[in-house]
Amino acid sequence: MIEGRLHGLLGSVAAADMPEAYKAEYRRSISNKHLQFIKAARGIGTEEFTKSYKSPEQWNEFIDIDRSISEGMVVLRYEDEAREALRLARERRDQARQDTPVKKALEFWNLSESEKEKIGFDEIGEGDLELDNHRSAIIFEIVLDRMGLTQKGWRVLVKENSTAIFCESVKREIRVPSTRKLKGWDVRNIPLHEPYHAVRGENGRVQGFQPLQEESVDDYLKTEEGAAAVAELVFGQKFGDDRQVLFAGRYLAVAMGLKARVEDGNIVPQYSMQEIYDELIMQGSTVADAKNTVWRTFRGTSLQHKGLLIPVQTDEGIEYIPSAECFPKDAVYFEGQMEVFNWIKKNMPISQGHRREVVDEALDFSDELLMRVGRASEILESAADSPSGKLMRERRTELVQKGRLVLISLLDKLGKGKMRIDFLDEGSPWYDLLTSKDTISFAKILEPKV
Repeated sequence: MIEGRLHGLLGSVAAADMPEAYKAEYRRSISNKHLQFIKAARGIGTEEFTKSYKSPEQWNEFIDIDRSISEGMVVLRYEDEAREALRLARERRDQARQDTPVKKALEFWNLSESEKEKIGFDEIGEGDLELDNHRSAIIFEIVLDRMGLTQKGWRVLVKENSTAIFCESVKREIRVPSTRKLKGWDVRNIPLHEPYHAVRGENGRVQGFQPLQEESVDDYLKTEEGAAAVAELVFGQKFGDDRQVLFAGRYLAVAMGLKARVEDGNIVPQYSMQEIYDELIMQGSTVADAKNTVWRTFRGTSLQHKGLLIPVQTDEGIEYIPSAECFPKDAVYFEGQMEVFNWIKKNMPISQGHRREVVDEALDFSDELLMRVGRASEILESAADSPSGKLMRERRTELVQKGRLVLISLLDKLGKGKMRIDFLDEGSPWYDLLTSKDTISFAKILEPKV
């Protein structure tokens, strides 16, 4: 009955008086998100659940087709990057990095006197390693106020039974668990992440297309979570930071879960559930995270890790890649981070004489890379390059900040609503529909409120 109603809705969309881009998005959402979900749900407990979870087009985007066909098993696009993120995280832990005092981390926010008074800055001890839950909520109030979101009705709620900091765009709320204390660099990074979700939600309200402010645009989650994660990278987080470990681990677990080989005509999983768990532990996951990740990776399947064939489209037609049961949803977070990161690198300016491969190989926005972007933006502004030579030391900070502002402007493009990256592709019909009028700029998060 529900399937019939969805097909009827497709007919209503076709007859509706609305821009063709809106119709296309509704059709995509109904077909890929709702009808595809029903198809997958029918296969719960069987290998069909895995195969039907994504459409053939979505599998094509998810898998590295050339490597998968060459190696005879599923290879995901960002497996190498996920392993590198986990390796770097382990390396930093092995270096016994000390936690940063929260007062030192708060310097990043350049708090005004009124903001210092609001958070009780003078009462925080010089050696305190945690910001209590009350002050943790206040830092979110400060950044929402800086961007003008408080005036739009946004608020921060301290929730007794909540387990994670969460942005609810429809209700204009950021929820902070009553037990949550921000430590060290979390004081710097997390208040960048959740407010970016708020910006995308609020800006969607002025776009004239309801799903851009809600969680109903098909396949938006990669861009949503990816852009928020990249916002942290833009402001100085390093690739392989501890905050990336959970999602890199989940991506790796999905990559391992999907791998299978053909033996004597049978499709045999390359790794058992136990081997995936052991690998996560070896890569630095906690016991609790590893157990939870393995469970999440196989929920909805038969839990017998059966073999299957995934169809992908190639130039020669349909190819079938050996695979195994898995629930691939949790790979979306790290996948989104890498896709948005690569999109920003592709769209940021690089001055003449700077090798493009240096940018392509980068995994985060180092000061050196930001200087390149800052220098390129100066050249574009002046339309002429200055004589070559080493940059003056005193200009380094200026160029790093200039480069960061260029990247923030790209985040603002993605922040016009809960859209996907492809909305901004060259030739996209959304170019003529999206507006910047009355939208919130994410850059204002750095502007102290007097």
